[in-house]
Amino acid sequence: MPGIYSGGIRPQNAGVYPGLRISFVGDLADPASVVVADIAIKTPWISVKGAASRDMITLSYDSEALKAQHDSVAYCIGQGLAFLGAKHCTVARCRINGSVSFMQDRWLTGAGISNCEFDTLRRNLIALGAIPGTHGFKVRAFTQRCVIDSNRVSGTFTQTGNNDGVGRIFYNTSRLLVRDNSWRFEATTH
Repeated sequence: MPGIYSGGIRPQNAGVYPGLRISFVGDLADPASVVVADIAIKTPWISVKGAASRDMITLSYDSEALKAQHDSVAYCIGQGLAFLGAKHCTVARCRINGSVSFMQDRWLTGAGISNCEFDTLRRNLIALGAIPGTHGFKVRAFTQRCVIDSNRVSGTFTQTGNNDGVGRIFYNTSRLLVRDNSWRFEATTH
């Protein structure tokens, strides 16, 4: 139902094979009318549609018992997006206001348990905003076999110091399919 919820979408239980997903459905036409604290998925076979998160959207692998697999997020709004060791997950037709990351579990770059595999990022509007001193859009930490397709990505370099950051960066990855994306980066001066 429309409204502002103090809690987030953080499922504790897992769905079962495609026909028995756990689904959270807000308003696909107006996701901003259903506001939650965050969308944090750590269990398999979950779908979230039509909600706005006041924080990041995360799909993460935390342990053998808690792992994002076969999950989907669509028609949502988030203040950033992170695939953290997720597998076979999809984020599509969302509006992301902040950074995007494909990393190993727990934000690790080398010694994690799980890396991202077979994830899809498709047809999203991604506004990175001011590019931080690190990376605005990063795909790293042994991410493999993922699809990044038909997204519109924008960001601004603000030149506020010696560490102006990187708009997009791909390294320690393999067998990615990156196609039909629009990348628009601008620079401002102070």
